[in-house]
Amino acid sequence: MSMNRIHACERNKKNCVSSFNSEPSQYVEPIPYHSDEKTAVQLMESVLLDLNGTEIEEKDPAYIRCICKTAFLKFKDDVEIWFDAENKKVHIKSSSRMGKYDFGVNKKRAKHVLKAFQEKEKAAR
Repeated sequence: MSMNRIHACERNKKNCVSSFNSEPSQYVEPIPYHSDEKTAVQLMESVLLDLNGTEIEEKDPAYIRCICKTAFLKFKDDVEIWFDAENKKVHIKSSSRMGKYDFGVNKKRAKHVLKAFQEKEKAAR
């Protein structure tokens, strides 16, 4: 069993979302996955690499960390994915490295990544 490496965002941080936050503005609901963990990680890697400006920095059997560069100003945002094998859930954290506000970019990205993963996983079954 792999350990969770994702944490909640700092309280009241306006440029971060996580499936481990309780504050609604910072919360993104984790989603279930149905494939085995290896397949799920491969599908998620494919989803992340489909995003423009994304580079995978670290990957292990249950965790992916990547850097997403924003399209216009090339700001770097961190995205982390953890596959909770015990509960068959995909957890996510997306946070900006700079600034105080992200104008909803991280929440939009996190929701997009999770939805795209669900669609790829469903198509692969």
